[in-house]
Amino acid sequence: MAAADMAAWRRQNSDPLNVEIVLTDGSHLHGVIMLSRDKTLREFMNVGTEAFFDFDCRRDGAIIIAKVSVRQLRAADAKKKDDQSKIDALAARQAELEKSDPYKILGAVPGADGEDLRKAYIAKARAYHPDRFADSELPAEVMHYLNAMARRINQAYDELGNAAEASKKVR
Repeated sequence: MAAADMAAWRRQNSDPLNVEIVLTDGSHLHGVIMLSRDKTLREFMNVGTEAFFDFDCRRDGAIIIAKVSVRQLRAADAKKKDDQSKIDALAARQAELEKSDPYKILGAVPGADGEDLRKAYIAKARAYHPDRFADSELPAEVMHYLNAMARRINQAYDELGNAAEASKKVR
C-alpha cells in the first residue's frame, strides 16, 4: 500500500482527539491527534512499533513527536470536564445561598440583636471582601464567587438592619 493510500486510510478510520502533551523537557503542547477507532489513548502510546506520531499542534502546526519524549498525554476534554464540575459546584453553592435566609448568610443566630448582627456582618465582610484577594491571582470563577458573596452579605445585613429598625419603631 502506498504512503498516500495509507494516510488516507488512517484519516478515514480515525477520529480527531484534542489532547494536552507534556514533554520530558517540561513544555506543554495543545493540539489534535488522530486516534484509531479501535484503540484507546493508552493503546495509542503503548501498543505498536511506531516510535513517532503525528500531532497537529495549535501553536506550531503539524509536527512529528517521538513517543519517548512524551512525559504525559491526556485528553483535553478530561480537564474541561473537571473544570466544568468545579464551576458547576460553585454555581450550585451560589444558588443555595440565594435562597438562604439572611441570618444563615451572616452566620448569626435568628433573633440576634443589632450589635451581634453587626459583629457577624463585619466578620463575614472581612472574610469574603474581594479587595482582600486583589493581589492574589485567583481564577475568574473564584473572584466572581467572592463578589457575589460580598453582595449577598451586604444584602442580608441591609435586610436584617431594616427589620431591626422597623421593630424599634413599632415599640
